[in-house]
Amino acid sequence: MFSDNVDRNEVWQTMMEDRSLIWLGVYEGSVLVGVIYLDFAGSNGDVEVHLAFFDRKPAEKAPLCRALVPLIFQLFPRINRLSTTIPCVFTHTERLARKAGFTREGTKRAAVQIHGKSWDVYLYGLLRDEVMVR
Repeated sequence: MFSDNVDRNEVWQTMMEDRSLIWLGVYEGSVLVGVIYLDFAGSNGDVEVHLAFFDRKPAEKAPLCRALVPLIFQLFPRINRLSTTIPCVFTHTERLARKAGFTREGTKRAAVQIHGKSWDVYLYGLLRDEVMVR
């Protein structure tokens, strides 16, 4: 997500001010352990979902994500699809996406740089009809 030459605080601040993003804090008690944000930029019913868990325990968040997905579709009736891209080295995040109901739809080759090395990203999607039927 970040290159080694970028001020991470500046990037987060810029993202927090972007009005096309909706941020949801994930708390355990009073401790912020992560954020889930929805990117509506350029949306025609397809919204990008991004997960960032600071405690490095994404697998534990599967029940929360499964519960949150239908709520997102209920709160935003124009959303027909949630999409996410996950670097292939983030195996725990990929497992979380599958447990939340996302389907792997493809691979974007050498699409992200992590520590100076190119990695593939997996494309995942989840349709409103797949969630609201359950």
